[in-house]
Amino acid sequence: MSKKNAYNAIEKLAIIQELKAGQSSRVEVAKKHNISVTTLMKWRHRYELYGMGKRKL
Repeated sequence: MSKKNAYNAIEKLAIIQELKAGQSSRVEVAKKHNISVTTLMKWRHRYELYGMGKRKL
């Protein structure tokens, strides 16, 4: 079971950028970082909407 807020905003951004690079699938990236694909997609969606502003990824 993963720990809530195990990644800070900078780490989440790095994971999102890894996904955007396109060298690995969503499933592979999520598995590598021990998060669900749903969580990964939520992070990406929030980043696309809000960027790195005041809101959490």
